[in-house]
Amino acid sequence: MKRNDYNNIPEEMSFDEGALNDISNQGMRGYQPGMYQQGGYQPGAYQPGMYQNQAPRPAPVPAPNAAQNYYQNAGYPQNARAPQRVPQRAPQPAPAPQRVSNRASQSYYDQNSYADNTRYDDKATKKRAKKEEKKRLKKEQKLEEKRRAKQEAKDARREKRNAKPANFILRLIGGILFIIQLILTIITGFLTIKSGMLPIKYILIALGVLVFFVILNLCLLKGGFPRKKFNVGLVMTILTCAGLAAVIYYVYGGLSTLASITGITVESTEYAIYVRVDDPAEDFSDVANYSFGTSFAMESNDPDDIIKKVKKEIGREPDTMDFPDMMSQIDGLLYGTTDAMIMSKANLDTIAELEGYTDVYDRVREIGSFSITTVIRTASESEKDANDTFAIFISGIDTEGDVNARSRSDVNIIAIVNPNTRQILLVSTPRDYYVTLYGLPDGGSSSMKDKLTHAGNFGIDCSAATLGELYDVDIDYYFRVNFTGFRQIIDALGGVTVYSDYNFSYGGYNFVQGENANLSGDAALCFARERHSFADGDRQRGRNQMAVIEAVIHKMTSPALLRNYQETMKGIEGSCTTSMPDDLLSALVSAQLDDGGDWDVQKYSVTGTGNSCTTYSIRNQAVYVMEPDMATVEQAREYINAMYNDEVIHVEQ
Repeated sequence: MKRNDYNNIPEEMSFDEGALNDISNQGMRGYQPGMYQQGGYQPGAYQPGMYQNQAPRPAPVPAPNAAQNYYQNAGYPQNARAPQRVPQRAPQPAPAPQRVSNRASQSYYDQNSYADNTRYDDKATKKRAKKEEKKRLKKEQKLEEKRRAKQEAKDARREKRNAKPANFILRLIGGILFIIQLILTIITGFLTIKSGMLPIKYILIALGVLVFFVILNLCLLKGGFPRKKFNVGLVMTILTCAGLAAVIYYVYGGLSTLASITGITVESTEYAIYVRVDDPAEDFSDVANYSFGTSFAMESNDPDDIIKKVKKEIGREPDTMDFPDMMSQIDGLLYGTTDAMIMSKANLDTIAELEGYTDVYDRVREIGSFSITTVIRTASESEKDANDTFAIFISGIDTEGDVNARSRSDVNIIAIVNPNTRQILLVSTPRDYYVTLYGLPDGGSSSMKDKLTHAGNFGIDCSAATLGELYDVDIDYYFRVNFTGFRQIIDALGGVTVYSDYNFSYGGYNFVQGENANLSGDAALCFARERHSFADGDRQRGRNQMAVIEAVIHKMTSPALLRNYQETMKGIEGSCTTSMPDDLLSALVSAQLDDGGDWDVQKYSVTGTGNSCTTYSIRNQAVYVMEPDMATVEQAREYINAMYNDEVIHVEQ
């Protein structure tokens, strides 16, 4: 715009003509610099005489000549002063953009655009950002190429090493390890087949896996070339050997445990020589000249065997006096008829329960003991396989320690097992059942009835034969567990869940009606021993014992046995014994693994009425007995016959 072009003067620089005249007439009185600039004066706002009373002001400074000429040419009076323009602030240069590394530069420019308020050149900025980006990419490319070259060199060195065969030492180690693997493979295959616990299909799978690893490791180790393959084979062989060693350890441990508890056909009787508590004798040599009271009719071993043992201990033939029963024998010692007595520990435990003899251990003293081992006469000579129904006598003996020691039997249960119907019938008989004893040491029966529990003092074969006669069934095998083993087995299984018919407490444990989950071995033993809390007494105890056995059966046929296999094997060993052959037990395990599923356990308990009678073992004092309820005995016989006929039964107790 040309400054001498009047027509192009901006509107903000135009003036009201009246205002200019007034300024001229009044001699610029009241003028304020900039008051006629934009916003300082509004056209039509002037009123005549509005500046007359204003105080005089100093003469204004003349405007530059160019300005005077400009306004004169525009038609303004010569003495009029050009309005002052407020100087516009010169535009500030745009701040130089900060350099931003990598790809953030473009974003920085996008967010900090100066297009609207500055003279910043976006094109130059973009060009510079593009140049920087190109430089960054080039730098990254060089770094990537350097890294790739380094990796390629490393791979080349590795390939060079792998191209060489393993040295002689490594090949020798590999060969030795492979031979060890072959030996372990053969042993594992042999034990797998010998155990008989795996079904044929699992045996084939196991053998196939063993052969596969032999071939695989042979191919990897062969020739020691290439090196990488050889190293893989070396590691695989080591791992395979470790795995096979673990399998052998577990399988061999299981077979050893089964061998230690199955096929047991012997039991021991613990004897002791007792004197009066005030007798000065201290050991066997001190009683060599004593007279000894005996009751051979009440003992389970041959009298000659007992005498031989005593003679060996005291060094001479003992002077003996035989009594008709145990109470007469103990009375003979207490009242001085004899100087000492020879009696089994189980018989003395029986006497200690009688009225008037509960303090017998305070009145007599043991000076030495010895044991006699005898062969158990099996009740059945027939051989069974995994598909045959068989009967097994379960005996829980009232002792701590050696499970093979003869003792009273507090648990007397017959289990009828039918693998075809997958049912197990448990028949419980109260310990005080008043029955005729069969299978005595002389092979005959008792001349008078006795408590069933006393049959255990004459041997487990006597208990089995007595129950076999009662229920008219051949007892094929026995299974015996003492209280120590009972706890160990349940603890090894991780506890059992037992159903109780009543709420009761015993031994510091509280049991609720219904399920009692995860009972420990000690808690389960208390559950199975208590009888005084129930109106049915010993009959309810028998039901509780069967409930515990049922819980153990379910636990041992579940995956819990595999999870606690090693602990269970350790718990079973030394805790129980059975006359069942190991091949039959292995066949049952194999069938369980093959078919799977659970067993249906049915429980039945015979009953009777309480009475007080003398017994075969206790002839001089009446003791509590239970007269059998033959109706319940007959019902038990019917259930047993149905099991042998492959019928599915449902017991109603």
